[in-house]
Amino acid sequence: MAFEIERAFAEKCCHYIICAYFQIVDAKTIKPQWSEPTISRHLKKHLRTCLHEAGESISVLVEYPEDYEEIDDGVVDSKKEVYFDLMLTTFASSDSVYFGVEAKILIEENFLKRNAKTELSEYISEKGMRKFIDGIYRKRGCMIAYIMQGEADRIVQKLNAIILSDSRFQSTETISGRHSIENYNECYISEHHTDSSFLSLKHLMLTFG
Repeated sequence: MAFEIERAFAEKCCHYIICAYFQIVDAKTIKPQWSEPTISRHLKKHLRTCLHEAGESISVLVEYPEDYEEIDDGVVDSKKEVYFDLMLTTFASSDSVYFGVEAKILIEENFLKRNAKTELSEYISEKGMRKFIDGIYRKRGCMIAYIMQGEADRIVQKLNAIILSDSRFQSTETISGRHSIENYNECYISEHHTDSSFLSLKHLMLTFG
């Protein structure tokens, strides 16, 4: 039952993320030089608007800790804490439900002062999606790419080329499963098997460039 509740909440969160993205695109407020934390804060603002208008009791928080129990118990130093860029959570039931976001800026080619290869590599690394794969993030969540230059499908192809050249990944762990959320077609899935579990990780490629 808990799994079904978490999955339904994840689907709802992705729906509202796309709704907030549409608001931002319509408002034309994103600047190409903005940093990831600035864009995430802006997304948070519009997410809160979408949720309020829909009457949802969901909170949106920035830089939310994974909140390891080992840190609370003093077994692990608090400097080891990791933080989601965004966290959506509801306290409407006795058990809180969480959905975390790891966000990265992506570009197809070098743009402004950004290096495309560096940012593409970081997306698939332990600073990006491997946080979910390796269990650094223990809560359910998704990846979001803020695409500031280039086309989403070509960027996914470049990400997959890096994944296939990385010995930590199996050939079946590429980003695929393109699908639509709220008629937005640049949504993808990657699937990962670990020793103890199976992870289906959603990737929302939000184009601003």
